Amino acid sequence: MSSDSANDILLQRDIRAFSQRGGSKPNNEIRYGGPNEQSMMFGDVANPRRGGITPIREHDWYTRNAYRLVGRGQTPPDLQTVTITFRRKRGGVPWVVDDLTCPNTFFELAGECGAPDNFLYGWSDWVAIYSNALAITTTHKGRKAFDTDDPMTDDMENSLASYYEISTLSFGENAQTLIDREVIDLTYASGIECGACGVNNNGTNRLYAVTKSSGSGSPGIPAEVVWTIDGGSTYAQTTITGLSNTVDPTGIKVFGNFLQILDTAGNGFWASEINRLSGAPGSWTNVTAGFTTNNQPNDWFVASSGLMFICGQNGRIYSLTNPLAGVTETYADAGADLVRINGDGNGTIVAVGESGTIVKSINNGLTWSLVSGPTSATLRAVEVMNRYTFWIGSHSGRFWYTLDGGETWIEVSLGTDVVRIDDIRFATEEVGYVLAGAPNVSTARLYTTYNSGKDWSSTQVSTNPRLQNWRTFTRGNRLAVPTLVPDSVAARRVAVGGLSGGGTDGILLQGVQRTI
Repeated sequence: MSSDSANDILLQRDIRAFSQRGGSKPNNEIRYGGPNEQSMMFGDVANPRRGGITPIREHDWYTRNAYRLVGRGQTPPDLQTVTITFRRKRGGVPWVVDDLTCPNTFFELAGECGAPDNFLYGWSDWVAIYSNALAITTTHKGRKAFDTDDPMTDDMENSLASYYEISTLSFGENAQTLIDREVIDLTYASGIECGACGVNNNGTNRLYAVTKSSGSGSPGIPAEVVWTIDGGSTYAQTTITGLSNTVDPTGIKVFGNFLQILDTAGNGFWASEINRLSGAPGSWTNVTAGFTTNNQPNDWFVASSGLMFICGQNGRIYSLTNPLAGVTETYADAGADLVRINGDGNGTIVAVGESGTIVKSINNGLTWSLVSGPTSATLRAVEVMNRYTFWIGSHSGRFWYTLDGGETWIEVSLGTDVVRIDDIRFATEEVGYVLAGAPNVSTARLYTTYNSGKDWSSTQVSTNPRLQNWRTFTRGNRLAVPTLVPDSVAARRVAVGGLSGGGTDGILLQGVQRTI
């Protein structure tokens, strides 16, 4: 029989606080709520799940003067709020008395082990993130009493952009019996469904991955799609009918209710409508219309359910509005190949590629312009946070961000032994991942941040409280995170696809946050 003890129940003494003045940006310092800041105490977090709910009724058909419920009206929820109390220290005026026009992000780290002032490794249970808090009211408590010596405090009431908690991501290999070739790309079919119109989806249940073909030799199998609709407990598999067994795909995306596979050799893509109940792709259609000769696609970004952008060879960018229709060329530059493309969903789209080429649009693809980049090396990863902030990574292992739309660049070092950046994905404004390669040993690594890129930790550290049970394998190709979901859902899962440790078959990993 088990019993509760101090080791079973989290205690308030196990929690330490940190702040990021100026909000969630990679250039804003993390300050410890001890010597560097005023001591902080967090009050109750008001976390409204829904707004007001009102009944919709009509006269009961069989009883007079009675009504029956036929629906419920619902208003949007209020913003999350929290009041933080700061204990005054001697020696100066506290910063909370200063101007608080700009947001501030706060963190609480919980755990009974580790140095409490170590932001990356001083926790073992969870990290609470108070994202981009805007001060509503500051209350400077009573200054004088006749017969008490209570500590002086200041209260800051905040409205939060988001409040969520993260914990350890434990990695496990999925679909080992089905995946016998390198995983090229993978994607979540996100969005939350409560099961009223079909299968439940908590935002992380549906994951699709695509593998390489078997090549010209035996057994001569085309590229395959492997998918799950239950979060990875079970998987199914199908070949891309019509695709040659000597042609390898380069990408996979869910666009509307269609699953789409990029195929450079075929100068187009393959599309299949997804069964709403089983999640299975149906018959495949090869779409080539609109792609110009020798300007094949390399990568794509879904801006909305009705708009996709595709980058390709020789500096081409295409737009697509119908999953089964052809593309329209929106940008044509005779320069370098464009390898990766990404956007923020609000009109900013960035494509990167060979010779350090960067192309940007801030009006949802209506016009494009070249951006001066920090390198001439091939750029093979990009993540766009907003109009001004985006991250890029190079084939040579270097890693940068910009806060002014590409006017200037700041380099971030992940270590001297990183030889390439394979992919960059942010699940929330604070939680992000970098998939990278190490030299000589041909080992894939994962780096993560939960303070918007100010600090990064990696799978190299076996005691990393955020990343656990990482596998040793040759190469990672792409990352996937849930989208169109609350931050609390997006931050609790990540998927990785690549080449296995043996260098022949593929690997599909999911990092899953434990829920108790």
